[in-house]
Amino acid sequence: MLPPASFRHTAGRCFLLALVALAPVCQCLAAGQPPQIRIPLSSCLQPLGADCVADWGEMVVEALGVSARTESPPALTAALEARRDALRNLVAAISALRVNSSSTVGDLAQAHAAVRQEIADLARQGEIVSEWRDPSGHIEAIACAPIWNAEQCVGSIVARALAPKEAAEGRRGSTSSAAAPARRLVIDARGLDVVPALFPRISDALGRALFWRVPALCLSGNPFFVYARSVPQPAPEEELFVVGALRALGSPPCDIVIPSEPLRAWEEAGIAAEVDSFAQIVIVY
Repeated sequence: MLPPASFRHTAGRCFLLALVALAPVCQCLAAGQPPQIRIPLSSCLQPLGADCVADWGEMVVEALGVSARTESPPALTAALEARRDALRNLVAAISALRVNSSSTVGDLAQAHAAVRQEIADLARQGEIVSEWRDPSGHIEAIACAPIWNAEQCVGSIVARALAPKEAAEGRRGSTSSAAAPARRLVIDARGLDVVPALFPRISDALGRALFWRVPALCLSGNPFFVYARSVPQPAPEEELFVVGALRALGSPPCDIVIPSEPLRAWEEAGIAAEVDSFAQIVIVY
């Protein structure tokens, strides 16, 4: 499991750094000093296994690594072991992320060699965001990679694999040349045990898929679907549409159903349930 402390720090980068650059880190470990930079975790945490977690608020995936040995200061070898282990586990963490209810990133990687290689490269370049000595003397480290909000992230890799080739003209190029509307849709799915996914399936009460061209919008690494624990406040000059969600008994954990009433109201107002109508969808769970 990840450490109980709710913070990370940037004492080091990755095991490929020169040993000279590791010296300040090892001094910190030897002295038992606390992390120098503290960043609170968000409330949108999703366990991906015993040593991995997705933080959908910070849009990162993290994995824990532990050294096989204990060493007296400066503990260079143990620190490198922990970092290598964390970066290896980061591949498993990324693979466990859900694309939708029917597949994971790992499933996509098995079917596409290019995706498999890009995921391996992304994990290899992961950042070591926390490092400490545990009570037994082993070094533990956390490696991190972006889910979204980076040009090369898990979401952009998956989007390129899912989006049609003719839609590779930017975030909104496949749907409209107009600027994204200053309008967000908030789907209140609290109490439905929703499982976060990169591209969840949104449908109407009859099972017809809505917002089905989403991957083409996300080629640059900007998410169309985001997750939150509470309804956000609208930004200045922004319209915020808030709707409830339904879940059919036994339906897949990532899928969300929008009731018929708001869809009819949108239609009367000239707003289609399509990707061109909203700049982003926030799923509150």
